Amino acid sequence: MTARAHAAPASAPERAAMPASRAHSAFAPAALLRPALKTLAYLGAALAAAGLSFDFGLRAGGTVVAVVAAVNGAVFTTILLDAVSDAWRRRRAAG
Repeated sequence: MTARAHAAPASAPERAAMPASRAHSAFAPAALLRPALKTLAYLGAALAAAGLSFDFGLRAGGTVVAVVAAVNGAVFTTILLDAVSDAWRRRRAAG
């Protein structure tokens, strides 16, 4: 790999010829916002599932069952959300 591969492009045509992934800075607002939004989506889904599961567990068998159900609901929801996110990313990359 040459030193030029790591240097900033010198001219506008070189920037236009670059792939989109290298054309943007790592400190671009979208690059910083995307992981934060993903984390908020995971956290929101986990909290919603934990709340609903806790309520179900409380009605079904008491406090201990409610806590176990809440943890189970939060973990299962994040697993499902991760699978959906991966499938969406693969489909978007293919098309």
